[in-house]
Amino acid sequence: MPLSNLFRFSLLLLILSCTWACSSTKSAQKLSSGIVKYDIELDLTEEGQAMAESFGTSATAWFNLSHVRLQKESEVPDDEFYITSLETGMETAYIQFKDKKYAVLPDPRLLPGTGPIQFSEETKTIAGYVCRKATAKMGSGEMVAYFSEDFGINYCPYLDLAGFALEYTLILPFGKVTYRAREVQKGGISDAMVNPPPGFKKVSYTQFQEEMKANMSSSVVTEGDYKFQKQAIDGSMVNLSDYLGQVVVLNFWFTACPPCKAEIPQLNRLVSQYKDQGVQFLAITYDQEELIRPFLQQYPFDFTILPDAHDVIKDFEIFVYPTTIVLDKNGKIVNMIMGGGSTIHEKASALIEEAKKR
Repeated sequence: MPLSNLFRFSLLLLILSCTWACSSTKSAQKLSSGIVKYDIELDLTEEGQAMAESFGTSATAWFNLSHVRLQKESEVPDDEFYITSLETGMETAYIQFKDKKYAVLPDPRLLPGTGPIQFSEETKTIAGYVCRKATAKMGSGEMVAYFSEDFGINYCPYLDLAGFALEYTLILPFGKVTYRAREVQKGGISDAMVNPPPGFKKVSYTQFQEEMKANMSSSVVTEGDYKFQKQAIDGSMVNLSDYLGQVVVLNFWFTACPPCKAEIPQLNRLVSQYKDQGVQFLAITYDQEELIRPFLQQYPFDFTILPDAHDVIKDFEIFVYPTTIVLDKNGKIVNMIMGGGSTIHEKASALIEEAKKR
């Protein structure tokens, strides 16, 4: 599964994902099936630019009176897509990971709350359809949607609107993300395109995390895909194979990630705690050096930092940030800690102690 898709999935679940407010109106007078093609436009802050590739550039929604399937552009066809049941309003993420298929159910705890919907007299014509404007608070940001009442279903992220959203903007702390329909095609889709496909294992988000941990239980140093050599931000060269015989802690993070930033003081405590005990600490990010240096002036991070490490992140198939992985002296994964949290020091310390005994 490509990094862009894995990270995109992470963002959708932890930042953008939602239980879509949808229902079928079953009106014969309105468009009951078809295809909507969206362009994805980004207006991100300087910090948010580091996440630009995770959002993609376009998406397609196939719909009928029972389901909507949303899929972004992907390097691998059908590698990741989302199907919403219009009866329940629940969105399920379909993920193909290596030779396994997962239907990942949403975690309500990760969904941002929304405030009352404010409707405006303002209208806009999008892809040939006149759309009304609606806005609502969403978490610490705002949602702006333009929806058409000419469709036979109600489909809009976050907001319970009587129409189909042909444009919606998520105004987030790191900038704006806008989906704007460029084309609407009437009919011409099969039920198989939008109905839940067979052969996918239905799991909760937590179960999916555990499955990913299990898939990474082999030695990461002896497998060729995981042999990496990167230049650290301090100019030194880091070769993972050189650390055989030592415990290694890998932290995957990025500068615009609030939980990543929140756990840095606790991670620094680990470095101090295990100084001169044969434990190596590597912080791996896709951020560029010029973005990291000013960040470190405000938030000192005592790990050895490896910037622009897209290839390493892809090889480790990281999809949740932050993620901390502890390797034992043989390069074998002891365990992973996904999503950070207030107990990261205690959890990581316990894993380091376990790794030292192996």
